[in-house]
Amino acid sequence: MKCGLQILLLSFSITCVHLPAAAEEQIVLRGAIEKQNGPVFVLKTHYGAQAKFTLGVSSQLVAVEPGSFEIIKPGTMLRAVESASGSRGLLELQVLSQAVQEAVQSRSGGLLWSDSSNIGIVSDVSSSADGYRISIKDGSHERSILAPTRTPVVMFDHGKTADVNVGTAVVAADGKKTPEGLVEIDLLIYGRDGAVPNL
Repeated sequence: MKCGLQILLLSFSITCVHLPAAAEEQIVLRGAIEKQNGPVFVLKTHYGAQAKFTLGVSSQLVAVEPGSFEIIKPGTMLRAVESASGSRGLLELQVLSQAVQEAVQSRSGGLLWSDSSNIGIVSDVSSSADGYRISIKDGSHERSILAPTRTPVVMFDHGKTADVNVGTAVVAADGKKTPEGLVEIDLLIYGRDGAVPNL
């Protein structure tokens, strides 16, 4: 099988992404694994609902694990997660390993995220009394962000099915319904070592 955070508790839900009539509906599931019956995972949402899903033979798995500012270096692909209103500033920094960079760049549409405006390659990192000044370049556009030292940093890396157990927080994406009433997932992003995917 091909395997491709905010630490704060997130509210999980089931989301259906509606595509044009000619395309098949894509399903995204967010929650925590409640139990596993063989190849079938039972997901429980924050609202108490249940959903069952399986992994396809070519599904990609991506693990999200706690990181530190030391792993942010020039050449790193980075996503800066900011609050929607901007009032809370920077919520999290997400570092993508080389393997996950390649997986992200090979995906169509919105890649792992619907909004890719805060994703780019780190060109410079410097520390100061206020935190870290990080320059991120995306094509010809470059921006600079100031990350306080308290900002959570996480790493997106290759995942494996054996990591996904009861209690694991997951985002199961690119899902399609099967004739058996299950959801077959093409991309599974899960938390490792207590991390929660912030997507």
